[in-house]
Amino acid sequence: MTSNKSVTIRKLDHEARQIKPIKELEAISSKSFIHRALICASLAKGRSTIYYRGLSEDIIATIGALEAFGARISIDKDYISLEPIPSNRIATYENLVKESDTKSLDSVHGFKLVNCGESGSTLRMLLPIATRLSDDYIFTGKEGLMARPIGDLTRVLRENGSDLSSDRLPIKIRNKPRLIKIKNNKSISKFKIRGDVSSQYISGLLLAGPLMHGDTRVDVLDKIESKPYIDLTKDVMNLFGVEVEEFDINLKDDIDKETMEARTGIVKSYKLKSGQFYKPCSIIAEADWSNSCFFLALGALYGEIRLLNLDMASNQGDKRIIEVLKGYGAGLLIKDSYIEVRPGKRRAINLDISDTPDMLPILAILAIFAEGQSSFNGIERLRIKESDRVESVIRMVENLGAKAWLEDNKLIVSGEERIEKTIYRVNSFNDHRIVMAASIGGSLLGGDLIIEGAEAVNKSYPDFFKDLKKIGFEVRWCSDDLDIGKQD
Repeated sequence: MTSNKSVTIRKLDHEARQIKPIKELEAISSKSFIHRALICASLAKGRSTIYYRGLSEDIIATIGALEAFGARISIDKDYISLEPIPSNRIATYENLVKESDTKSLDSVHGFKLVNCGESGSTLRMLLPIATRLSDDYIFTGKEGLMARPIGDLTRVLRENGSDLSSDRLPIKIRNKPRLIKIKNNKSISKFKIRGDVSSQYISGLLLAGPLMHGDTRVDVLDKIESKPYIDLTKDVMNLFGVEVEEFDINLKDDIDKETMEARTGIVKSYKLKSGQFYKPCSIIAEADWSNSCFFLALGALYGEIRLLNLDMASNQGDKRIIEVLKGYGAGLLIKDSYIEVRPGKRRAINLDISDTPDMLPILAILAIFAEGQSSFNGIERLRIKESDRVESVIRMVENLGAKAWLEDNKLIVSGEERIEKTIYRVNSFNDHRIVMAASIGGSLLGGDLIIEGAEAVNKSYPDFFKDLKKIGFEVRWCSDDLDIGKQD
C-alpha cells in the first residue's frame, strides 16, 4: 500500500553535539521476544504479566489474534496482563463433539476472524496454534502480507490432519470436522519442514507442541537459517515451563529408532515430550537487538552513543551487530547495563547474513561510508520480506548517492564514488527497516534527507523518530512535499 506521508531529516552539526558528546538511549523491548511470550502466556494455566518498553503494530496484531482465540489481554503503560485461552477452546479429547452433533454443528458454525495486519510473525507462529483449537478461523491481513506465500507451513499442517483452505491469505481453518474424525491419540506428531524459508514456521510448530497429541517432533530439512530465532523460541518456552530438546543429524540416512524410518535430508530435529504445559509467569521482555542495531550503527558513524539494557547473553540473532562493528573499526565499551559505540576506521564488511537477514539494510548503510567495497551473501530470503528487501536496499543505496549491485548471488555495496546532493530522497517501499536504515544514513549526508512512507516504522518501532530527535536530529513530518517545512 502506497503512503503519502514523508519525513525530512537534518542532522545536528558536530559543534552543537559537543554540549553533551555522549547521547544515551534506552533500548526498546524485543518484539520477537514479546510475540513468543504472549503466545506462551495465552496457553498457560493462569494469569501472566509481561513487562515491556514500547509496543508496535506487529505486537498489537498478535494481541488481537490471541483475543480472537479467546485470551483476555489488558495493556498498561509498562506491562501486559493476560488471561489464557479458555480450556474449552483447546482441541483436547475432552472437548470433542459427538458424532451425532456433526450436522447441527456444521450448519450453524461460523469462522472467527484473525487479522494479522502486516505481521508475518503473527501469521506464521499462530497458524499452527489455530489448528489445535476447537473453533474454526479465517486468517487475513493487509495487502503486503496477503501476497507473501506460506505454502511450506500449510503443507505440513495438512499432512498432520489440519484443514486449511489456501496457501496464501485469506486462509480458512476448519477444526470441527477434523476433530470429529479423530479416533485415537497418536504417540507422536511429526512435522518435516524446510529450514531455509522461514525460521518462524519452525517456531510456530514448536510453540504449538504442548497442544499436539503425544510427543511432538519437528525435523528440519536441507539447511537451517535464522537459527538464533528458534533458540529464542526455546528460551521463551522454557521460561513458561516447556522444554524443547534439540538433536543434530549428522548422517544423510539416519534411522529413527522409534519408527525405523529413514531420516534422509534432515539436518536438525526438535522434540517436545508429551504431558508438558505452559505455566503462568511474570517476566520482563528482553531489550531488542534488532532495532538497537540502528542506533549502535549510528554511534559507529556519527558520534558516541550509549544504549541501555541490552543483554549480551541474549539468543537474539542480531546481537551479531557487536561483532560486525568491531570488524568495522568502531570503538566499543560493553558493560553490564549499557553499551557505548564511537566512530572508528570504517572498514569494508564481507558477511554471510543467512542467519541475520534483517540486518542487511543497516549493514548496507555502514558499507556506504566504508573504505572499499562490501559484500553480503545469504540474501535469498530477503526477497519475501515486507518489501523485496534486496531490491529496496539497492534503491536505498543508490538514492543516497552510492552504488549497489548483484554479483554471483551477493549484494555488493560501494560508497567510493558517492555523489553529494543538497536533497536526498528515499522510497521506503513500506518497509520499516528501510526507513530506519536510511535515517541513520542521514547522519553523514551533506544535505537534507526525505523518506517517503516513513510511518512504516510503526510496524516495529513507533518512537524511532522521537529517539532520533533525542540524539540531535531535526525531524519534520509532512503529508506531501508542499508541507515540507511543517515541524513535528
